Amino acid sequence: IKNPTLRSKLIKFMKTDDEPLKSVLLRYRKINETLGPTTQTNRNNIHYISPDVIDSYLKRLNFEFFYNSVELSWQVKIPHLRSDDITREIDLIEEIGRLHGFNNFLTALPKLKKMGVEDLSYKTRK
Repeated sequence: IKNPTLRSKLIKFMKTDDEPLKSVLLRYRKINETLGPTTQTNRNNIHYISPDVIDSYLKRLNFEFFYNSVELSWQVKIPHLRSDDITREIDLIEEIGRLHGFNNFLTALPKLKKMGVEDLSYKTRK
C-alpha cells in the first residue's frame, strides 16, 4: 500500500520484567507416572529419567529452579517469555519429554497380574 499520509502506531503488550515470575511445582513422582520408564529398561531393572537429567533440561530451558532432594521436587520459576504456554506441572513434564525424546520412553502398557472387577456397565457391553 502506497500512501504517504498513512500513519500507524505499534503497541506492544508484554509482561514487564518487574512483575514477579510465576512458580510451578514439579514432582519427580508425577514425571515418572506421566512419561513412564525409558527404553533403557530391561527385564530385571526399570529405568526412569534421572533427577540430574531433569536438572540439565530445566537449565537448557533457561528456567530458574530450586531442587528439593528430600521431596524429589523442583520449584520452577517460569520466565515471562514462556508464561503463556507453561502454566501447569504437565506443561513442564511435556517439555522434559520433548527434550529427552518421546521415542526414548517405553510405549507398551505394563502387564497386569490381575484384572479389575467387571462392573455392571462392562458386563452389559460385553
